[in-house]
Amino acid sequence: MNTQVKTANTPKTFFGKWMVHTVIPNYANNVQGIVYMGAAVLIIVVGLRGLGSVAGKIAVVPKFLLGTDGKIDPNWVMIALFLEFFLLLILSLVTFFTPEESHGSVAEHNPKAVEKFGLDVATIKQELSQLKGIAYEDLKVIDDYVEKMTQISKRLAHMNKEYLAAVNEVKQTYKADTFRAMAVEELKGIDVYVEKIAGLTQKITGIRNEYMKTMNELKQSFKV
Repeated sequence: MNTQVKTANTPKTFFGKWMVHTVIPNYANNVQGIVYMGAAVLIIVVGLRGLGSVAGKIAVVPKFLLGTDGKIDPNWVMIALFLEFFLLLILSLVTFFTPEESHGSVAEHNPKAVEKFGLDVATIKQELSQLKGIAYEDLKVIDDYVEKMTQISKRLAHMNKEYLAAVNEVKQTYKADTFRAMAVEELKGIDVYVEKIAGLTQKITGIRNEYMKTMNELKQSFKV
């Protein structure tokens, strides 16, 4: 079907080819402009002719347009009419040889280009959707990682606080029991001291193990 349309719109004569390939692409707008100018001249001349002798009293009207009776010379009216007729004839030839494709839609001219453009748009939409999904997953991973690091930091701060409290308690207990042992020198005080030291030592060991476990978890998170 496209081949038939192309053949029908192809000029067969030399004059037609010259109009289609030379005049219309380069001078179509110029022809329309000249036709409008001719129409303007015709309107002015006919209008002044209709005013009769009043036109001769208007200062802006050139004297060479006036006849002996003070009216617009009929010869100028005929010249304007033939000029406009000639210009309209040229415009009719330009319009006659203008290819029909120029009045069609873009899809009728070049369906391959439109199809290619549509394919590019679909591909771009698909790629943008994939990028959006990847970005969402990356943001989710980052949010999870930040939340995990925050929890680990809180646990480390809490364990550090407990460790310092336990160490201070050991120091205070050691000082008090040493003073009591030196002052009272009782075996019961030594037994109590040993038992308390054992309990505190076990507590510190538990805190240390939890601290090492948290540090290993932090290292694994950084590796990931």
